[in-house]
Amino acid sequence: KKHERGGNFLSGFLITLSNPVQLVSYSLFFITLKIGNFSRVDSFFFILGIFIATSVWWIALSGFVSKFKKGMSDHTKKVLQHMVALIVIFIGLFVVTTPFL
Repeated sequence: KKHERGGNFLSGFLITLSNPVQLVSYSLFFITLKIGNFSRVDSFFFILGIFIATSVWWIALSGFVSKFKKGMSDHTKKVLQHMVALIVIFIGLFVVTTPFL
């Protein structure tokens, strides 16, 4: 169990590092509200806060999933994987085609 928590933390940490979308989206949010003029220290803590919040989210999410996947059959896991894949594909198609509509 301890090894699994370490794996959950590591995966959450790596996802956070490889996902700059959080930083960009929060920055755009503050630019839109015209909240700005941050010093370097403020900017550092802003980025650190986003990193910590995203890490906590992914760790909680991976912990939640690991608890439920133990009780699922392989067939149920495959069905869920296919459903999630379809959802991701449809969201991607929506994002790509929306500017042309």
